[in-house]
Amino acid sequence: MWIWLVVAWALADCPEDPVGQVRGSAAAMEVAFVGLDEEGFDSTHARLAAAIPCIVEPLALRDILALHRASALAAFMDGDMVASRKSWGAVRTLHPDWVPPSSMIPEGHLLRGLFDEAPTDPEVVALDMAPPGGWLVDGREATGVPAQRAFVLQGIDEGAVGYTGYHHSVAEIPVLDFAEPISRVSPRAKKIRKTGTLVAGGMAAGALAGLGVHLHARSAVLEVPYDKVDGTVTRANVSGVSAVALGAGAVGLTAVAWAVRW
Repeated sequence: MWIWLVVAWALADCPEDPVGQVRGSAAAMEVAFVGLDEEGFDSTHARLAAAIPCIVEPLALRDILALHRASALAAFMDGDMVASRKSWGAVRTLHPDWVPPSSMIPEGHLLRGLFDEAPTDPEVVALDMAPPGGWLVDGREATGVPAQRAFVLQGIDEGAVGYTGYHHSVAEIPVLDFAEPISRVSPRAKKIRKTGTLVAGGMAAGALAGLGVHLHARSAVLEVPYDKVDGTVTRANVSGVSAVALGAGAVGLTAVAWAVRW
């Protein structure tokens, strides 16, 4: 049982429902922006940013648009007008009929100007490398990314999403190792495997120590005084069982950490 608690601890950095957290945080950011709640805006933005790398399913267009709108607001609040304009460019490209409501961004507001000036140029930059299942760019299969606007990039391996990132340019895309499926080298999988390996190593060391105690106790049975034989035999049996249990646990934990597709 405790093996699964260790694995659960390794997953603790990711929310149970990362897509739901992105959706809820994006909506909360808009409410906080309108209400001039800077503290609330910053905290919900942090929750949104933390959930993005944890997404392991293709995003729907509504969630992609919400992410672009929230990112445009966040960049503006950070004073990065270029990034804000690029995020608005994604919104204008993906949803041409949408305009910010005046309740969110009044006419004449600087942010309204960034929206109006946002780039919608269709120019695309080709990506030199791709995961086994290819890329999704803003929810659609693609071999390149927009050159002038922001985009949501997701890498696919055997039908599963192994990478999700929000980027304002091709220069922000991390160098990913496609020598093995990207879903096997995601940050979450790396943490699980590292944790599982460390704990399994400790269990294996405990198994060896228990085996040593077991062998020593067995060899001492014939040498100890008669009144200490029972205690020595008990110690030998307990240490032997413990060694077997720890060894089996180490093997099982290693298998769970490395064989399961996290």
